[in-house]
Amino acid sequence: MKRLACLALGLLSSLALGGEVTLTIGGSAGLRGTAKLTNKLQSDGSKYVRMEMEMRSTDGQIVTVLQESVYDKNGMPVRMIQQTESKGAKTQRLVANFEAGTVRLRANDGNKSTDETLAITPGTNPVAKYEFWFIRDKVPPGGTTASSRFDLPTARWERVEDVD
Repeated sequence: MKRLACLALGLLSSLALGGEVTLTIGGSAGLRGTAKLTNKLQSDGSKYVRMEMEMRSTDGQIVTVLQESVYDKNGMPVRMIQQTESKGAKTQRLVANFEAGTVRLRANDGNKSTDETLAITPGTNPVAKYEFWFIRDKVPPGGTTASSRFDLPTARWERVEDVD
């Protein structure tokens, strides 16, 4: 699932002009499906990102993944949501709200719900400037930026370096 999330992040980052695009995707073990990606700049300068993905395995099982993220006008994450559904399995939903140096995380797994507040540790740079590359901000050739991305399934920050 982590590889799937990384693939999704890469696809989301590749939407150079914003808007919406539908892609045909494939994965390991014969997984096939579609992904609908949406990138929108909001009137207040924030950015909304949505990915809806449906994948089918070779045995016919269907998994649907929905990911949404909102970033403020500077690239600071405001909210992230990931929901995974498959027939015969419990729906899993993760929601992270970012505010004042913390991440409020709610996890729903079927009927079970947990809430946790995590501090954003010193030295973590959650500002995702790359989210606005090509959509709003011009990047010089070879331009780079480094930040930390919150990984919802593991509830951990991962250092990311982005290069044009």
